[in-house]
Amino acid sequence: MNLTLSSNHSSPLIQLCYWITRLAWINLLMLMFSLIGGVLFGLTPALIASYKAIGHYQDGGHQLKFGHFYRLWKANLGYNKQGFALLALSFALLWYAQLLLASPHNALNLIAFSLYPLTGLTLCIYSNLVLLAGTDETVSQGKTNAAVAMLVKTPGLSLCFPFSLLGCLLIYLMSPITGLIFLATPALLLSKLIYNQTNG
Repeated sequence: MNLTLSSNHSSPLIQLCYWITRLAWINLLMLMFSLIGGVLFGLTPALIASYKAIGHYQDGGHQLKFGHFYRLWKANLGYNKQGFALLALSFALLWYAQLLLASPHNALNLIAFSLYPLTGLTLCIYSNLVLLAGTDETVSQGKTNAAVAMLVKTPGLSLCFPFSLLGCLLIYLMSPITGLIFLATPALLLSKLIYNQTNG
């Protein structure tokens, strides 16, 4: 797990400052390209591009220009269909769960509670899709199938991004400005570190 951004600065405080500023820059680019792609259709390639951008810094890159991020985003536009389908399914499951919880019938309430784990599984598959695409993994089964297989083989790694993001959201509730500046980038960084350690 290497956080070094520059060989000229070894101070942990300087390294921390580098990551803070660069995560904020990646987040700005991610928001911009998510909007360009129509939010739901642009979010998945923007997340993948952000994940790769973090890898760019970990590999010793010093600058991440707008054009570089654009090329990363454009190269991963093919994932927007799978990403949109998984996100739409997650939102649909949550919507039906809320609808069934409002019912006075206990049986429907039980069904509603069963939908929450399914939503969690769907989000884990989505996060695996981002991780696999962001690490240039060559998969023969297809993108979504490989994400499901990853969930079965490495459930701990699959839970990393969703739980990291949940932790970030809890912090952002106390500091909304921090959330606006960073959003998902700290969770992506942590996922990248754990993925590298697991597969290193």
